[in-house]
Amino acid sequence: MREPEDLLDELNTVDEHQQIEAKTVSDNLGESILGTISAFSNEPDLDGGYIILGVARDSKTNKYHPAGVNNPDKIQTELVSACANRFSINIRPEITAKDVNGKTVIVVYIREVSPSLKPVTFERKTGGKTHQKIRTVAYRRIGSSDVLCTREDYDEFVSLKQNRPYDETLLPGVSLSDINPGAIAEYRRLRKEYDPSASELAFPDSDLLVSLHCAERKDDVVIPTIAGHILFGTNSVLRRFFHLTRIDYIRTKTRQHREFSDEDSYYTLEFREAVFTMFPKVEAAIMGNIEREMIFSPDKLTREERPVIPYKAVREALVNAVMHRDYRQNGPTTIIQYPDRIEFFNHGHSLKPVGTYGEYGNSKTRNPEIAAVLHETQYAENKGTGIPKIWNYLKKANLEEPHFVSDKDTNTFSVTFYLHQLEDDEEKRWLSQFTSLDLTPEELRILVFAHKNRTVSNELGRDVTGLDTIHVSRLLTGLRKKGILVSHSAGPKTHYSISDEWIQGSGRSQDRSPLDPMINPLDTKMSDSGEAA
Repeated sequence: MREPEDLLDELNTVDEHQQIEAKTVSDNLGESILGTISAFSNEPDLDGGYIILGVARDSKTNKYHPAGVNNPDKIQTELVSACANRFSINIRPEITAKDVNGKTVIVVYIREVSPSLKPVTFERKTGGKTHQKIRTVAYRRIGSSDVLCTREDYDEFVSLKQNRPYDETLLPGVSLSDINPGAIAEYRRLRKEYDPSASELAFPDSDLLVSLHCAERKDDVVIPTIAGHILFGTNSVLRRFFHLTRIDYIRTKTRQHREFSDEDSYYTLEFREAVFTMFPKVEAAIMGNIEREMIFSPDKLTREERPVIPYKAVREALVNAVMHRDYRQNGPTTIIQYPDRIEFFNHGHSLKPVGTYGEYGNSKTRNPEIAAVLHETQYAENKGTGIPKIWNYLKKANLEEPHFVSDKDTNTFSVTFYLHQLEDDEEKRWLSQFTSLDLTPEELRILVFAHKNRTVSNELGRDVTGLDTIHVSRLLTGLRKKGILVSHSAGPKTHYSISDEWIQGSGRSQDRSPLDPMINPLDTKMSDSGEAA
C-alpha cells in the first residue's frame, strides 16, 4: 500500500495517471467512484489502481493538495458497503486514512480481478426523474479516464474468460476461398527448409490450416480463424475485415515526422496482404534504402558491402511487430526511415515489463497461434529472445542501443534504430566535464538526451532510463540543483534544458568520459501517421 504523499507527488509530476485517480470527497462518497472501481477491477494487465479521497486541485498551480475528508469513518464505511453490495462481485478494497498537512486523506487500492470474474458491473440510474431506468454498466481504465465498456470490450472479456486468444476467433461469412494458396505454398517452402520431415507437410491445405490452429472444422466445414487470415488470407478478406491492418513504409528526407511538408520530402509504400507473401516485400523495401558501408577483410582480396543496420535486426523488429500487435486496434504498423534512424510504430503495448526487455525468456504473447506458425518457419525463434537479439545485432555493428517505448495508455509500442555509430569524439569530450561530479549512469543518460534534443522532461527521462516517475523526478531535481539543468514552466508541463555554462563545455573539464558507451538515448516519440500517403 503506497503512502498518500508518494501518490500525490507522482500525480503532480505527470498530471494525469492511469493508475491514480484523485477525488474531492468531503462529506459523501458520491456515485462517480463506482465507475473508477469498476475500471480498475476490469482493465487487463493494469494490476489495479489507487483512488485518493480528500484532495483538490489548485486552480493557479494546477497541482493537487490535501483538502481533507470531514468524516473519514463514515466515508470508509460507505466505501466498504458499496464494494460489497453494488457490484456484480464482492470487491475487497485496501483502505488507509492518514493525516497529511493537517488534513485527513484516504487512499484506496482496488485490485484487478481475475479474467473469470470480468467484467465487474454495477447498476446505474439513467434518464430524468420521470423516465428513470436502471442500467447495468461496466467501465475500463483508458489512459486517465474511466470509459464505459462497448460491445467490443464485452467480447474481449468473454474471450479472456474462456482463455481463448483473439487470434483464434472465427469471423462471420468466411471460408477456405478467403485463403491465398500462394501464402500456404510459401509456408510449405519455409517449413520444409527448416524441417523436411514435418508431418503436416503431407496434409492437404484444409487439414494443414486446422493443424496450425489457423482454422476450425465445424460440421465438416473448415472455417479460417483471425490467425489464418493474417498469415494466409487473400487481399479481399483482409480489406474486408482488416482494412487498416497493413504495413506503411515511409521514407523521408526530413528528421522529424512533423516536418513532412510536401510530397517531395517523403514517399509511402502500403502493404496489405498475407504475412507470408508480404514479409519479403517489406524487408526488401527497407533494406534497399539502408546505406551500405565497405568492409575490407584482411584474409580476402575483395571488398564487401554490408548495410549499416544489420538485416537480422530489421527482420526481428518486423516479425515482432506482426507477432505482437493488437489486431483489435484499427491502424497500420508504420515504419518511417529518416536520414539518421528508422522507427517502427505498432499498435499493442508490450505485455513484457519494460525493465526485462534485455532479458531472455519471460515472454508474453498476445497472438500465440500467429507466433507458433512464425516459430515453425524460423521467422521467430525462441520465446522472449526478440528484443535481446536486436540489442546484440546492433551492438555487434557498433551502433547505439535501440530505443523501445511501450505506452499502455495509447496501447502502442515503438522501437528506434539509430544509424550513427557509438564512437563520437565530440560527445565524449562534452561528457568528460562531468567526471568529477560522480553522476550515475541514469543521470548521464538524461544529459546525453538533453544535449542531443535540447530538452528533457519527466516522461522522456522515464523512457531513457526505464525508471519510474518519482525516481526520474529526483534525478532531474538533483541535476537542476547542481546547476546543470535549467527548469522551464511548472507543474506537469515542466521541462528542462542544459544550462549555457555546461552546454558550451565550460564546466569542470576532465580527460575521460564517465559514461558507459552503451547508452540508451531517445529521439522524438512519433505518433501514428494513419493514412500517410
